Amino acid sequence: MSATANCMRCHVRCRTGQGDPRARLLRIAEGPIGYCLNCAVTEWFLSVEPLCDIIKRDGIEGLKLPHVQQQFAAVMRAGFAQATPDQIDWLEVVANWDLPFPKKKSRKSKK
Repeated sequence: MSATANCMRCHVRCRTGQGDPRARLLRIAEGPIGYCLNCAVTEWFLSVEPLCDIIKRDGIEGLKLPHVQQQFAAVMRAGFAQATPDQIDWLEVVANWDLPFPKKKSRKSKK
């Protein structure tokens, strides 16, 4: 059964559903909290330090290049992603690159 929720970052409606435990990246959110596919792709690139450094140096326009997208498609297959490469809107990824991610709530230490 599939439902929808708003992306926590860009607020676009996206589907939720049954997450695949094998998916190591781009797993479908099972509840109302999560990111749309485009924001999840951005988060992934920002979390891989060498790639983040390259993007900071060379700019995000490189994400529009077909060979970069093909390499990411290979990463998606290797990571058992629950999305397919053709579902990514790379123009939207680039356009929303500078949107902030919600701050994670810090856990206060219990004393």
